[in-house]
Parts: sequence; C-alpha cells; structure tokens
Amino acid sequence: MSLVPGRMSGVEIHIRVESSDLHIISIASGEDQSIVISVPGGKSLEAGDRFSDLNFMSQIDDNGRGVTIPINATELPPSGTTKLLVKGEIT
Repeated sequence: MSLVPGRMSGVEIHIRVESSDLHIISIASGEDQSIVISVPGGKSLEAGDRFSDLNFMSQIDDNGRGVTIPINATELPPSGTTKLLVKGEIT
C-alpha cells in the first residue's frame, strides 16, 4: 500500500518538460508512446494503470511553456537501487 492516501503503491516519478519556443496545449497519449522506467541491470519496472495515459494528472503551466507529467510503476525497484533511468518520447 502507499503511505500517501489515494496514491498507488510502487514508484511515481514526475518529469518536467519545458519549451522556450513552443506553447504546450495538451499531452498526446496513444499506442506509440515509449516511456520506460528501468533500474540498473537492464530490468524494466512494470507500468502502472496511469502509465498509459500521460494526460492524466499532467500539470501544464499557466503560460504554456512547461508541463509536469507523473509516471508510475506498480512494483518497487530491487533492494539497494540508488537510481532510476527514465527513457522515452513525449509528443
């Protein structure tokens, strides 16, 4: 269980994306998304239900120049993990 009421157990990462020349209106989510949370040793964490919908809980700045996107995994990294690698593309 999560220690925070209303949150799923596992790992939640908030990615910050900013643009100086584009205006962010929304985050597209579809089958072609490719965001992966990995731990050292090449293991990928299993994605949570909200992982497939980047628009859910994303917070676009009032000026449209930045967005914060939460991404989660339902499982915890192996004991002793000191870093996570997040790779992907956001449209």
